Amino acid sequence: MNKKLVVFLLSVSLVFSFIFLNSCNQKAKITEKNKTIASNIIHEAMETGVVDSKFIDPEVELEFPADFKFPPLGVNKVKGIEALEKSVKAWKVDTAHEVDVLDIIGEGDKVVVVLNVKRVVKLNQEEHVYKDHIYANVFEFKEGKIIKIRMIFDVIDHIEQHKAEKYGFKKEK
Repeated sequence: MNKKLVVFLLSVSLVFSFIFLNSCNQKAKITEKNKTIASNIIHEAMETGVVDSKFIDPEVELEFPADFKFPPLGVNKVKGIEALEKSVKAWKVDTAHEVDVLDIIGEGDKVVVVLNVKRVVKLNQEEHVYKDHIYANVFEFKEGKIIKIRMIFDVIDHIEQHKAEKYGFKKEK
């Protein structure tokens, strides 16, 4: 084989290898950044009742299990940063959380955060403690902003009944 051709082919191979490795490295950096954002959002929202909107799309969707009714609206899905902030603040009035992140799994624009949550719920002036309440939160990102959060956990019926009575929305059977 011609020596110039071999050098040319090796050079092209090196260039493509560099491009591929750089692309993989960029994707890994994005995934790590998204994992950090998701973890921080969880801690802020669940522990303080505040949501930092700089990493959240204004039209963010928040979805809970079908049987869960998010106060004060009484629905399991809300859309928009204002609805999310209002709901998180109202939710925090009745519930305190201690959050331990068990695992964070990410691939590009999707991140799953698995949590062990200790919930302290105020029902009619009494505190009820629920330890080892496992959650999974699925975050979807677009251009560095969260566009959707799906929370997966077991719904506790008597808490839902309390919320229905307190906020005046119907509890579905």
